[in-house]
Amino acid sequence: MTTAILILLALALAKALLAPSRAHAAELEIQRPAIVLVTPGSADPNDLPGLLNMERRVTDAFPCYEVFIAFSMPEVRKIWVSRAHDTNFRKYFPWVEDRFYDVRNLLSVLALIQEVGPRLVLVQPLELVDGQDFQDAAAVVEALRNIKAVERSHIPFPYISLGNPAMGLGDGQKECLFQVAGALKPLFAEAEKEGAAVLLVSDAMGEANTRAYRGFAEVLRSLYDPKAYVGIPHARRGTKLILEEMEKELEPSSKIILGSLSFFMGDDAKEELFGSFDESWSSIITAKGYDVIPYSQPLAASDRYADLFINSLKKMEETVSRRYTD
Repeated sequence: MTTAILILLALALAKALLAPSRAHAAELEIQRPAIVLVTPGSADPNDLPGLLNMERRVTDAFPCYEVFIAFSMPEVRKIWVSRAHDTNFRKYFPWVEDRFYDVRNLLSVLALIQEVGPRLVLVQPLELVDGQDFQDAAAVVEALRNIKAVERSHIPFPYISLGNPAMGLGDGQKECLFQVAGALKPLFAEAEKEGAAVLLVSDAMGEANTRAYRGFAEVLRSLYDPKAYVGIPHARRGTKLILEEMEKELEPSSKIILGSLSFFMGDDAKEELFGSFDESWSSIITAKGYDVIPYSQPLAASDRYADLFINSLKKMEETVSRRYTD
């Protein structure tokens, strides 16, 4: 979905939200604050426990807030809706909560949140970098934040803010890179124990993200002893460049822990990394004589990764509080 379409949808939503009568609006009081965790989503039910773990940690850190989950990918939402009446699927995955069969996008979740009245809303995309999903969320929040009304009580989202991706933005990015690298400490401890290098593959695209991951690789090397490599499919830091770097720095038959920088690790992601077909990352690296050790834990399952967003939400809460109390 393009940014322009998102802004138009946000404005359409705002028009509908501004409809309550003046008498009703005057009676509105600030309701329980809300947090929205935004992710592209995953059609693989085995990815949900990691997401639910992150939701639990955020809920524990913000007990006064109501926490929501939004999936940004329409294809993923469509799959979950189609499963609502699939008795075989629901029998096989009885632990999947009913809410996932009606999972909403960010705009729909915000509309539900606003129905009870003005609320402080913190929107946190669960993204590593400033990619398309983060930019779409930013466009929605910015459009809703800029809605004006004659009376303040008629503004649908008077208190809404957006958190940064884990790797940060602009001048604050370097500090954030070190924080993300710190969240990977258990992985590098395992690599040191195994005497292995580490290759982390991202699914992010774009030259700006390529630069961010190049900087991230440098940060990893400054913090940990095992050699660290970061690969991006279909980019300059794809398999060809990574293999050239490895051949210069590693001995033949070296051990390499192969993992992902993806939030989820569904079947498609696992197949791309560890599949038996010739073009998977594992097959390409193994063909060069290296000993690949699979590491299939997604970022969603990491408490340390969840803490990065908890810290982001705390900073956002402080900033919003200052903005509306000064």
